Amino acid sequence: MNISIILTLLRIFLTPFLLFFIVSDIPYNMWIAVVMFSALMFTDYLDGYFARKRKQVTKIGKLLDPIADKFLILGTLVFLIGRGVDAWMAVVIISREFLIVLLRFYLIEDGETLAVSWLGKIKTTVQAIALGAVMINFPFSWYIMLAATIITVWSGLDYFYSARKQLRTEIKDLGLNLPNTFSFLRIALAPIFLFAYFNDYIYIAITIFFIAGLTDFFDGYFARKFKQTSFFGSAIDPIADKVLILSAIIALFIRLNLPIWMLVVFLAKDLLILLGSAYILIVKDRKRVFNAAGISKITTVFQIAAILSLMIDFYSLYFLYSSIIFTILTGLWYSWNFFTKEIRA
Repeated sequence: MNISIILTLLRIFLTPFLLFFIVSDIPYNMWIAVVMFSALMFTDYLDGYFARKRKQVTKIGKLLDPIADKFLILGTLVFLIGRGVDAWMAVVIISREFLIVLLRFYLIEDGETLAVSWLGKIKTTVQAIALGAVMINFPFSWYIMLAATIITVWSGLDYFYSARKQLRTEIKDLGLNLPNTFSFLRIALAPIFLFAYFNDYIYIAITIFFIAGLTDFFDGYFARKFKQTSFFGSAIDPIADKVLILSAIIALFIRLNLPIWMLVVFLAKDLLILLGSAYILIVKDRKRVFNAAGISKITTVFQIAAILSLMIDFYSLYFLYSSIIFTILTGLWYSWNFFTKEIRA
């Protein structure tokens, strides 16, 4: 373990403390948070600097560094929803990050990499400035956050344009097909659902969420029926699920003032799965993703039931705590399965 990896791990370890200060009521909590945020962002520069200067670039470093960045930026973004960040902005930014992660995984399958572009670096810088401005309630911070959202989308489109040749090949190989179209539709419906929910069009929001849920059934059905399964599809399907479900959970967390620990439970399980998938692809250099376990499918059903019950206030606590229990069990199952099959193997 070198200084670069230590700095990266420090960024991951200290991010929860930053998030605590954002939501706490202690005096000057936001000023403490913005100082911590600035210091942690600086470690992102330092770990890259030391890795290059000391020639300590490693596979584990390449894995951990972007994950630490996403954990810091996206964690801060989520906890600032309703405190200066609009929910739709958060969903757009998070969706873009998920899609770029998916694109990187797809290119890894073809033995290629997606280099960080100058626009991607500008995106990260503007996101950091925008989040800092929101934390200290800087004048026009909403417009700075809007600029960060636009640049985030622009940089995402730029990455996909850079990989257009590989994606054309995927289209020819039936990677981008009807099942994957349903998955992309599910991602697109997430911000529409949030708009309806936060504008009190509850039954429209429920309808959109239900339609989005149906696309999850249809993409799997058509993939099996027409034999159109692919690495790309097996990766984007769970990502679309996470974008939709986590968007709804975050929205409910904001509107209903649910305890923070509940949100952490839902986010932590998916973070663990993402870490495991990245480890297998980058460190182990094995081109596969996790297959959904039976308990994972049950968890998804309970999470959807909890979301719907909370929106209509129908036995919501029973479904909510059931979904939390199954989420924890699923996280433990994946962790144990990963440890026994990947770490000890």
